[in-house]
Formats: sequence, structure tokens, C-alpha cells
Amino acid sequence: MAEFLAVYNPTEEEITTTINGSFFTWKPGQVKQLRGVQGEFVDTNRQELGLVLVSDKRFIPAEQDHYIPGFDKTPEGIKFLEPYREKGINNLVAHLTMIIRNNQVSLRQDLANKYPTGDSAKMAAAYASPGELEAMRKVVKYKKKTTNNAAKQVEEIEKLMAEIGPMTT
Repeated sequence: MAEFLAVYNPTEEEITTTINGSFFTWKPGQVKQLRGVQGEFVDTNRQELGLVLVSDKRFIPAEQDHYIPGFDKTPEGIKFLEPYREKGINNLVAHLTMIIRNNQVSLRQDLANKYPTGDSAKMAAAYASPGELEAMRKVVKYKKKTTNNAAKQVEEIEKLMAEIGPMTT
């Protein structure tokens, strides 16, 4: 295990979490040096927040032979962090999607049992919690940012084909 590790917040929100009883806060896009045990804890227990372990010594001030101050702000550093950004945002989106799905399924089942003749999907939308709505907004926001160019092109073509209508040969 490394003596010091770097943890990156790829989201656009400030993240505050506890690690082994201590509070830590990351600003959007911040890379923070943590002791090895704390970094490993984040890697195994806080991925759902979007935090990502970065295994490059250029981000760790304690690694004086390799550390480059402000490397995360340089074009090379930004390019290097891109896969970590994708990974962190994908972890966050997956976690929020799971929460939304679990809440929706549970709420729909409860409403279907209470109102057997009603449309449980529409009623579930009416009874969604503020936290669930916020999770949905974050999922939409981050999915737009992580969708790759090929997926965007397929989505655009599908929309255009729907407007064009059926093609006959």
C-alpha cells in the first residue's frame, strides 16, 4: 500500500464525507492528497460519491521527486484526469440511478396496492421526494456530460428518423 494517495473529485459539486472518523471536503475538480489508508478507504467505500483514486505521483505533494504543483490545471493534467473523470461520474450516475429505481419501484408497489385502479407510475411521479428529484436532476446533468460522441450521434439520428417517418424501399 502506498504511503500517500491522491483522490480526485470530478463532479461539479463540493463533496464532504467522513473517512475513518475525520471530515474531508473536496471542491469541484480538486485533487487531494490523503494517507494511504484513507485513500484506500475512499476507493472501496466512497466511489458512489464520484470520488476516484488517482495513481500518479505528479498529484501528490509528499512525492517531492515527481510532484508538479498545479498539474491538475495544466492541459496535460486535464487530459490525464479525463478517464478518472469519466469513471467517477459513471460511479455517481450508477449510484443515483439505483437509488431512483429502488424508490420508484417501492413507491409504485405501495401505490398500486393502495389504489389498484390508478396509474401507479403517474402517481409515483406526484409523490416523488425532493431528494429523489435532486438525484434525477443530477443523473440527467451528468449523463449529458459523459455520453460519448457515438452515443450522441445515434441519439440524434434516432430523433431525426422519428421526425422523417418510416422509410420504404
